[in-house]
Amino acid sequence: SRNIREDGAGTTVALLANGFPDSENFIRKIGDALKARIPDLETIVWNKGNAGVEVGEEMFQEILSKCQVAIAAYGH
Repeated sequence: SRNIREDGAGTTVALLANGFPDSENFIRKIGDALKARIPDLETIVWNKGNAGVEVGEEMFQEILSKCQVAIAAYGH
């Protein structure tokens, strides 16, 4: 386990927008806030593009392979 509040180096956070309008803008603001608090943290944004579907297997595997933390958010 690692405490990313102390040091985010080597940690990548997946930021997953659900596809509602402005969900990507919202999740990017979350990423900005995280990086302001933990400068060495890396973030990658994904967008499902359709709030009515689950994350596809390909996107899910990509998130798992690149990130240690994931945050999913809704926007309207």
